[in-house]
Amino acid sequence: MRKLHHAVFAAATFALASTAFAQAPRIGDAKPAAGRAPVPVAAGLAGHWEGNMTSEDKTFVITFDLHIKGSVVTGTVEIPSLDRVAQITEGTINGNAFAFKGSGRWTGTIEGDRLTLTRGMDHGKKQYMTAHRVGSPASK
Repeated sequence: MRKLHHAVFAAATFALASTAFAQAPRIGDAKPAAGRAPVPVAAGLAGHWEGNMTSEDKTFVITFDLHIKGSVVTGTVEIPSLDRVAQITEGTINGNAFAFKGSGRWTGTIEGDRLTLTRGMDHGKKQYMTAHRVGSPASK
């Protein structure tokens, strides 16, 4: 009897968890305001972003001007204090994750008006930063 009770309990728990998972909201499920189309996560990446990165006891402002077309990311990465601008190449976005090359190999995620970024450098060195949107999202 005890084994039967455990089996019934396990089956009921699995059924509840499966139902909850099936009903959980997914990215893109949010309902847009009346009269507005939903904005895909990829479209939210387009725009001007700015953040600070510390390297070797120096802090640099880094700006990103990002453009999205489908799942392709283009634009520029700029370090104004060093007078460096790099074109973004090999840029991709999938859901809220993105990657591109431009003054290093960047990977990151977008959450609202915040980017969490990792910059891969030569010899496996990595740098981390957060960037925030400056102004309104760019036109697609």
